[in-house]
Amino acid sequence: HSSPFTMPNKVSCIQPVGKIVWNLNPAIMRELLKGHDMSKASYPVYVYFDNEQNRWFCLEDLRGLGEYINPNAIKEIRVNDNKLQTLDLQDACPRGFARLKRLYASKNKISRVNVVNHQKLELLDLSNNQIADLPQLEGLRALTELNLSNNVLSGSLEPLREVASSLLKLDLSHNLFDFTCAEFNGAMDVIGAMLHLTDLSMTGNSFYDRIPEETIRNQVALVLGRGKIKTLDGVPIKPIKKGVYTPLTEEQYAAMGTEMSQAPVGPASTTQPQPQGPATAAALAA
Repeated sequence: HSSPFTMPNKVSCIQPVGKIVWNLNPAIMRELLKGHDMSKASYPVYVYFDNEQNRWFCLEDLRGLGEYINPNAIKEIRVNDNKLQTLDLQDACPRGFARLKRLYASKNKISRVNVVNHQKLELLDLSNNQIADLPQLEGLRALTELNLSNNVLSGSLEPLREVASSLLKLDLSHNLFDFTCAEFNGAMDVIGAMLHLTDLSMTGNSFYDRIPEETIRNQVALVLGRGKIKTLDGVPIKPIKKGVYTPLTEEQYAAMGTEMSQAPVGPASTTQPQPQGPATAAALAA
């Protein structure tokens, strides 16, 4: 069947019904599935409630999704640009989605996340939400891409250790991370455990106003050593193969803050800031 959510080689089993959908009650699901019995569907099934091409979906939760579509057949769920405040896969299906590989939930109002123990999940996009604390990531042993940009995150990166061995791409840009010296060293320690990481983005956080960007890049390159890191904030970075990573001291950290605050402000300081998040150290120095 044709669908506005058709992608190359992918067709959503969900067919818009010409009216706003707020929840997944039985009557609505029968309409969305055009009467097809998807409870015994075979893998792979693509479930798209996206609003990228129309405005039919305003879902507030995903409760009951696993009742109407065989949860073991679902490979990808897209629920971008809806009204979700909570993303709880256990609510959507108490026994989970055993073969789910990609979950897109950007541009919602999500503040609470429960996606633990989805062992096949490879991509998780939670960008542009209202998440204040890093979600628990236990059991996501296959996760390679995690996008948490444009939230309100702060505090420790420690929960990311759960996926450190598998992550290839991590985006924490445009949040509220404002590390103390100890927290910055702790963040570098967590990042240093991501031995396969190729792309990292942290720009648009307050600590970029406190620590020179060159120092951040050097610390990331050193802590990853002989790792496979390719880009930091979209700019190529090469691991430093010779050199020993050493955490910043409180004295070094304090001196950086003083230097940044005393940096001369010239005409270039009128450069427009990024649309979201604090200005980066690079912008301040431009």
